[in-house]
Amino acid sequence: AGKGRLEFQSHTQRHARIHTAPEVAGFLTLEMQRGYAAMDVPLIEEKGADLLAADAPLGTPLLRSEPRTSDALRFREEPEIRRACVRLVAEEGREAFFARPGWEARLWKLVRGRRIAGRMETAEEQETAIRFELTEARRELEERTPHAVIHLCYPWHAGGRVARRIAREAGYRTAFLGKVPGVPITRAGGDVERIARIGEDYVELLPGRGRQTLTLVLARKWSRRFRGGT
Repeated sequence: AGKGRLEFQSHTQRHARIHTAPEVAGFLTLEMQRGYAAMDVPLIEEKGADLLAADAPLGTPLLRSEPRTSDALRFREEPEIRRACVRLVAEEGREAFFARPGWEARLWKLVRGRRIAGRMETAEEQETAIRFELTEARRELEERTPHAVIHLCYPWHAGGRVARRIAREAGYRTAFLGKVPGVPITRAGGDVERIARIGEDYVELLPGRGRQTLTLVLARKWSRRFRGGT
């Protein structure tokens, strides 16, 4: 982007994850409804509608999941086991339930050994859902800004075959992933639908006031890693 301009990248409508298998990975807690942690919570289907983390009831079992824009099909579980877990948490004070020792073991006791009924979505349902995420995000951003939104950043760097096709059809001209195998950095003439993203540290190498040297950027990264960060 030029000086004084902002570049908008669509991150899809809900930055969503979806359940992909009848395997419990954990349970929804209050901390998981806050901040960035909420984006890691898969969509929860309730009476035909999708609930985000902030609206899903505490204690909801969270199944194995993948990003919505991956090629994984969504597993649509029946609600019986979920309702049993949610009921236990609600009856014992909701937030207060998680302050008691052994709360997690009690929830696992409700689900362990029980079959989670459900079905996998169809290819048509998958395409409809991904199309919503891509087209609705672009429509809403363009409604709020005076410019066309042509850049897409795939949540969790997951741009599956179906999502890439729909993105082209929806009018996106570029798409950003994370690390692209064999492509440390995308150069002129590279695949603009699979642009390799650089870490935010390296943004400070761009020309302008406050520009940092590569030596300083690398020194900070190694210092964080030495302290156990990333």
